[in-house]
Amino acid sequence: GEDMDVTRDGDGWVIRGNNDGGCEGYRCGEKTAIKVSNFAYNLDPDSFKHGDVTQSDRQLVKTVVGWAINDSDTPQSGYDVTLRYDTATNWSKTNTYGLSEKVTTKNKFKWPLVGETELSIEIAANQSWASQNGGATTTSLSQSVRPTVPARSKIPVKIELY
Repeated sequence: GEDMDVTRDGDGWVIRGNNDGGCEGYRCGEKTAIKVSNFAYNLDPDSFKHGDVTQSDRQLVKTVVGWAINDSDTPQSGYDVTLRYDTATNWSKTNTYGLSEKVTTKNKFKWPLVGETELSIEIAANQSWASQNGGATTTSLSQSVRPTVPARSKIPVKIELY
């Protein structure tokens, strides 16, 4: 109710009557307190109703879950939680070509009174060349959230990046 204070106590919570109203006597500072720990919220699927569900064609890239903790006595909204996701793709391709040529000529000569001579001439050449190309693509996605955390509280923060 409105006359109750809820505060964090370790891993649990304490619900205690506050001292805002009038009180007389020696036990005014001893308000009723309830200690709560290890609890979870559950939905009754038979009574929980929702409208039409729309499925998007977006693809989930990354999910990060963390905690925002406020140990002070006042609500805080100065927590910035940012998820940044960078991807890079690099590629390269090299084409190498080669060519060789050879020309050969062979001649036989007969010299009177000397004999026979054979002359062979060979001219060869090799050449090669290459071409290279490539590219790079970088994609950056980011999502930020600034939750308000109640006093003496710890809340889960979940960011999904599509």
